[in-house]
Amino acid sequence: MDRRQVLGRLGALLLVLPVGRVLAGCGPAAGSQGPTDAGADPSGLAGGADAGRFFTFTSNVANGHTHDIALPASALETLPVPGFTGPTSVVQGHSHTLRVTQDDLQALASGGTRVIETSLDAGHTHTFELRAP
Repeated sequence: MDRRQVLGRLGALLLVLPVGRVLAGCGPAAGSQGPTDAGADPSGLAGGADAGRFFTFTSNVANGHTHDIALPASALETLPVPGFTGPTSVVQGHSHTLRVTQDDLQALASGGTRVIETSLDAGHTHTFELRAP
């Protein structure tokens, strides 16, 4: 195998690995994510082919627990002016609010990463590392 073939296969592997991570789904690690069919878009932003689809992200650990947030796939496509604001999952009797600005959504839609802090609830906050799907 010559150098060109090796580099070509390495490039293909690098393209396949991120797709495999998305297909693997959400795990307990902070910032992990994957597309999930929810059956309904909890944000009310549903529309088009992505109606009902969202990406689930897991926060960092704070006070011994994490939270999940569901970001509608449609928000990455339509980039709504107000951005996206939504509640996290309820854990230990509380939830937080996460505000993702339109600029954040644009960065994610372009393949970027954003680290965003939640609202202060139950005496603490969490951070979410949002990565482009």
